[in-house]
Amino acid sequence: MVTVKTLSVVMVGMALPVGRPRTGRGTASHRGSQRGLALIEVVIAVGLLVTLAAGVVYLFVQSARSMVQTRHRTSALMLAVAKLEQVRSDLISWPATSAPPSTPRSTERLDRDGRPAGTGLGPGSDPLYTRAWSVTRLSARPRVWLVRVTVAPIRGGGGVPVEDPAAAPDSVGLVTLVPTRDAVTGGAVSTP
Repeated sequence: MVTVKTLSVVMVGMALPVGRPRTGRGTASHRGSQRGLALIEVVIAVGLLVTLAAGVVYLFVQSARSMVQTRHRTSALMLAVAKLEQVRSDLISWPATSAPPSTPRSTERLDRDGRPAGTGLGPGSDPLYTRAWSVTRLSARPRVWLVRVTVAPIRGGGGVPVEDPAAAPDSVGLVTLVPTRDAVTGGAVSTP
């Protein structure tokens, strides 16, 4: 019986080993180049993962920033509506025998709960918003008042208020016209 340790089959100019399987061992230079290629592949893969991770982290930071801005705008809108309704109610309930005073411009700083800053207890009483409003009589329609309310988040550390909330990029402004009671009743003053 003849034992064949290595037998090669030649097909179209290629030698295919038959018999003992190859162990993957080649020459020293061949092994070094394979290790070098593997190292380059790992470095490229790590570089791609780091780049993708940086992009994902950037998206998370932008998302968090957007959520904070949205929360501030929503709070500012609620504070503006509350002041607008308060002024509107005051104007409508003003006695028809006297004209309500014009308010050229009033400004207040508010905490996170909408109270004037410094009136609350604890750390949440620091000013977070600046609210400005004005009430003026329309010259063309003397029985109608123009009410403007603007609210903006306070920027920077230390609670430095925004001088003009309307100039802030994330401010909320509301404007309405409020007729006086005698304008609603057609000029007739009713006494209770």
